[in-house]
Amino acid sequence: MGVVRDKDLGKMLDLFPKNANYYFANLDIPRGLEAKDLQA
Repeated sequence: MGVVRDKDLGKMLDLFPKNANYYFANLDIPRGLEAKDLQA
């Protein structure tokens, strides 16, 4: 999963299942949110 920094992450993450495994990735674009920040 990768996202851009200017999206409302809180609203988006509420839609994901709580009991799931997620893999976080860095996007290769300037607006990409760092995977470690997304995971936190």
